[in-house]
Amino acid sequence: WAGRSGRQLFEGTDIPDQMRRTLRNTKDIHWQKEQDSVPPMPGSFDTLKSLSKIVPLCIATSSKRDYVESALYRYGIKDLFSSIVTDDDVDRSKPAPDALLKISAVLRIPSHNLMMIGDTRTDQEMAAAAESQFILLDTRRENSHGGTDPDFARERWAILLSELKHLGIEDDGTSVRHTHLFAAADPATRRG
Repeated sequence: WAGRSGRQLFEGTDIPDQMRRTLRNTKDIHWQKEQDSVPPMPGSFDTLKSLSKIVPLCIATSSKRDYVESALYRYGIKDLFSSIVTDDDVDRSKPAPDALLKISAVLRIPSHNLMMIGDTRTDQEMAAAAESQFILLDTRRENSHGGTDPDFARERWAILLSELKHLGIEDDGTSVRHTHLFAAADPATRRG
């Protein structure tokens, strides 16, 4: 289910429509109770703040707009993003290319000049469908207590920024060339 929209969760199952709606509503209720206690992904904000000074950042997510905007406001990072395309804004969710094509149109940049940073197979499939560049950012590694290792996540974000600078993206913004970056998922919680 990672990277899929709520409307895609039950594709290919025999679950009746009413049960699908009930399950989605139950999931949403649980998430609304828990979302304020979900911490930001370690290292994500520093990297996104650095990147936002260099290139326009956008979000393409299969989440609902109200969830995405509330998270961005809660974390104080909404202003980092030039455009936000949610599941509410497109006819087809990831892995269809619709969200990337919409961002391409908004930024007036050919989709093959976009670079998508994502953490799921559906992110990669969406980038391929839009003929966009793609970087897989895997920040998940368990620590000795069975939880997520925050140092590993922080390190992966730092490596991403370093590697992008090797591609010609510099802090002074002078050698950006044709690359424009955006986060494919909500940068705080990877729910995209």
